[in-house]
Amino acid sequence: MSNRKRQTKETDEELMARARSLYHAIYVEECFGTGDMCRHEATVRELERRGYQAMTTVAFSKGGKTT
Repeated sequence: MSNRKRQTKETDEELMARARSLYHAIYVEECFGTGDMCRHEATVRELERRGYQAMTTVAFSKGGKTT
C-alpha cells in the first residue's frame, strides 16, 4: 500500500500524533534520517489537505520573562 493511501485511511488524530513524533525526533532529539524528514513533510501536507494548519513556535526565556 502506498504511503498516500495509508495516510488517507488514518484519522486526523493519528496523523497529528505522527507529525508531532517526527517533529520531536527531527528538531528536538536531532535523531533522524532523511526518510523521517520526507515522512514529516508528507504528513503535514496531508493534514493541510484536510484543512489543518501546522504551526511551530519558538520562544526564548531570560530571567523568567518569555519573549
